[in-house]
Amino acid sequence: MSVLCRFLGKASLPCLRVLLLKGCGFNDGKIEEFAEFLGRGDMPLLETLDLSMCKWAEKVLGPFGKALSQGADKLRCLRNLSLMTERGERSAGDVATFLEALASPACPPLKNVSLFINTAANTADLRALANGRYPVVRTLRLEMLGGSLEQFLRALVDSPSEPQFESLSLKLGGAYGDDLGSVEWVRLLGEAARRRRLSSLREIDACFSGPEDHLKEAIECFFGSLGLVKLPFFSILRISRAAVSDVHLSLLGDAVRAGNLSGLEVLDLSQHDHRDGFGRVGLEALTYAITETEEGLPHLKELRLQSTKAGKALESLAKALIAGKLGNLSALSLDSCSLTGAGLGALGSAVRAGALVHLTSLSMGQNGLDG
Repeated sequence: MSVLCRFLGKASLPCLRVLLLKGCGFNDGKIEEFAEFLGRGDMPLLETLDLSMCKWAEKVLGPFGKALSQGADKLRCLRNLSLMTERGERSAGDVATFLEALASPACPPLKNVSLFINTAANTADLRALANGRYPVVRTLRLEMLGGSLEQFLRALVDSPSEPQFESLSLKLGGAYGDDLGSVEWVRLLGEAARRRRLSSLREIDACFSGPEDHLKEAIECFFGSLGLVKLPFFSILRISRAAVSDVHLSLLGDAVRAGNLSGLEVLDLSQHDHRDGFGRVGLEALTYAITETEEGLPHLKELRLQSTKAGKALESLAKALIAGKLGNLSALSLDSCSLTGAGLGALGSAVRAGALVHLTSLSMGQNGLDG
């Protein structure tokens, strides 16, 4: 890192304004060293710094918070800062340090900050992010337990105005075996959507520990809201191991029919056990809606239906494919989905019609053909 800093310093590159270090293998120690270098004012004209997808760092925000607190004159030109590292920030203390720096008068005149916070943040900071206290944070990814997501979304619902985010991604996460906590956050997603607080939503990713009645009700609330409000940037929906039902898929169908999910790229409805999930009625409701709309789901690349009873209704999926309503599909997962001979034959018809020319991944394991 010392060699890189000497190379980048104002004595060597005095006019450098844009520095892109995306995907570099910096660890926490290297990040700290680099942040100290910036805080000394050795890159005074820097306008854009991209450290997104750095592979090994987990404590990034603390060192950069200290660098930003050294005085606006040290980084007087800095406008764009991406700290969306691959693993995300894992220290609640460092999150607090960074956010305090953003609110400080000594902070450079930033306009666009990107953050990934993974499992660690205190309630006050989550609520402050949701309430717009840090308007320069335009891209935010949160991967947290359900209770933390609930706190963030509750503040978002209570916020008096639309948040400042340009891109918002939420993932239910935790260490293996953790109690993932409250599912109230899923219901709050629906309420936030209805109040026009999720126009920046890009991704929902949630793998639950199993079906629960209150979870089913929460998913119904969220999926129902998708039929009422268009989310223009919503591209990834993963709700797995949650006993997604025929009713839920019918609600998704309503959202498709309303044109509110036209930007969807990934739809993962995989379940823990095919006995818990949707089947013919639900998949037909969704695929008929796709077929009936003018554009269908033109951007959908990945469709995962494993461990459901979707195999009993693949004829309707094949019709949507043949009609050209899923023209960019590249990955289809049908493992353990009660695939029938009739369903396989329908997929064969779609293949012969040239409807799957972009497919690069097809998974159909653990199916006993029963018909």
